[in-house]
Amino acid sequence: METRDLINDLNFFLKIGAHRNADIALHSLASSQDKEGSQLFVAFPFPKVLRSQLSHIMDLEDDLHITVLYAKDQIFTEKDRECAIAALEAVTRKYGPMKCKIQGIGMMGKDNSMVVNINIDRGAEFYVDLLREMEDRLGSINRAYDFIPHMTLRYKLPDPGVVMIEDLKKIQWTQNEVLINFSRQGKQKRMRLKG
Repeated sequence: METRDLINDLNFFLKIGAHRNADIALHSLASSQDKEGSQLFVAFPFPKVLRSQLSHIMDLEDDLHITVLYAKDQIFTEKDRECAIAALEAVTRKYGPMKCKIQGIGMMGKDNSMVVNINIDRGAEFYVDLLREMEDRLGSINRAYDFIPHMTLRYKLPDPGVVMIEDLKKIQWTQNEVLINFSRQGKQKRMRLKG
């Protein structure tokens, strides 16, 4: 059953007060979103060899990454995913490996997540080209934010003073690949920057 049909069923059952049927429709909708994907996430993976340089920060996530594009609350069908992957592949052909350097610390979001802002050579161009390619192929994308590339280090940090920018500014690397993902549980597809 198509996602829009499931949403129509859910709305109908809620309107007439058929809560049991609404629960079934909601479960089917959640199931279809897992299969289709309910987010679009493009990021640069943070090199594992540099992780030790962040060891003074408690509770680091296992999969540190530099977020480039994040769209949520949107259904991505199999065809949409193929189009998004093709868009990313087109952009990776234009860009070769990029120099990256940590440039600052900031807070973002309602929960004041601590983020590290990353300076990426041609990063803004990469983002604009990626967004243009995605929207040319998919139409409008429900982006969560337009932001500079960043890496979230720790959620709900009690004391932002524990991280010293001097320690972080020494960290730099060359980024060789980018990844794309469509759901929290889904598989990532990695691509080399080939340009």
